Amino acid sequence: NSTGLMGEDSNILNYSGSTITAGTAETTGIYSFLKSSGASVDVINNGTIDVSADNSAGIFASTLDNSGASIGTTLVQNNNNITLGSASEINSAAIGIYGTKGVHILNETGSRIAGGDNVVAIYSRDGTVAHNSTINLGDSSVGIYMNGGNAEINNGSSISTGGNGAVAFYANSGGVITNYSSNISTGSDSI
Repeated sequence: NSTGLMGEDSNILNYSGSTITAGTAETTGIYSFLKSSGASVDVINNGTIDVSADNSAGIFASTLDNSGASIGTTLVQNNNNITLGSASEINSAAIGIYGTKGVHILNETGSRIAGGDNVVAIYSRDGTVAHNSTINLGDSSVGIYMNGGNAEINNGSSISTGGNGAVAFYANSGGVITNYSSNISTGSDSI
């Protein structure tokens, strides 16, 4: 359980030209969390994040206190590349960006999340997502997973996945995904 960059109630900037590698199981490239009620922070990735192990994340952002209540807001903005190596199974997926309630994930124009098999590009639990760029994943993977919350897949963005049950977007627990993109593709035996 290790982390490249960690911020408590703090802004985080991964500079252009910088690389963070999460190369062993249960590691996180950037970890942001809140302790102070009303805190508002930005997590900006202008560099490269490489994730190559099970149960790991490129960026993990939480606004939740110990009771599970959201106590502030976090913007996670990806402006560059996050690369996910294949995980052993989808239940041990590597995740590009994970956010809780109170976290807005912005995958900005010109960025890219690319991955192998059994990975999830973006996972939001009761938060919000705006996807403006490119996601390319392998077999048995999920492009954007909304466990509650709201996501917009904007015009000009794209999501492509492999086959074997891969899913471009998945929503449950009242999650809402609005797609404005015509660039969505999946492989054989996929959704």
